[in-house]
Amino acid sequence: MKQYSIALKLFDEMRELGAPVNEYTMNILINCCCNSKRVDVGFAVFGIFFKHGYAADVVTFTTLLKGLFLDGKVAEAEKLFKQLLTLRLCEPDDFTIVTVINGLCKNGHVLAAHDLLCLLEKTTIHKPNVMAYSAVIDGLCKVGMVDNALELKSRMIDKGISPTVVTYNSMIQGLCDFGRWEEVKHLLDEMVNHKICLTVVTFNILVDSFCKEGNVKEAKMFWKL
Repeated sequence: MKQYSIALKLFDEMRELGAPVNEYTMNILINCCCNSKRVDVGFAVFGIFFKHGYAADVVTFTTLLKGLFLDGKVAEAEKLFKQLLTLRLCEPDDFTIVTVINGLCKNGHVLAAHDLLCLLEKTTIHKPNVMAYSAVIDGLCKVGMVDNALELKSRMIDKGISPTVVTYNSMIQGLCDFGRWEEVKHLLDEMVNHKICLTVVTFNILVDSFCKEGNVKEAKMFWKL
């Protein structure tokens, strides 16, 4: 069990005992605050350590970004991410980019996530990876923009990035929601051709979708596989 409050109390004890702290301590504390949905306290911790000469790194800023998204402060997260890029406060890594794109999607800003992905595609430094593409594809499918998701899948392949089973599961779910069974079959064939194994999640999506459509026979067929 993740006991973030206990970790924060332990830090108070460390301060009372005069125990040494460092950047790792700072990042752990900020992470505890953010996961407790107290990103405001996380920024306060960051400020205290900064005043004592401790430098923030990509982990620090990525954690704060995650905290802002968890707290629903999307505009502030977008502002911080832009500052990272323009002021070169740190070099965002793959995890930073996925955190921002995933945060936008989960907060209902799918088009903003898509626009950010397109912007990053044009850069030479911050190229999005398969997780970033998969997050946007999942977000598009969840808001019914399945054709846009399929188009994005084709684009990522053109750029040499191979979709994973996670990517395919999102598209299969999106197509099933609209009863586009022929395209579902095409994606399944594509997965087989590229030696991408179907997971229990894939089967659950298919069985659930067939049952909802009243296609019990097809559902049983997949259940037996």
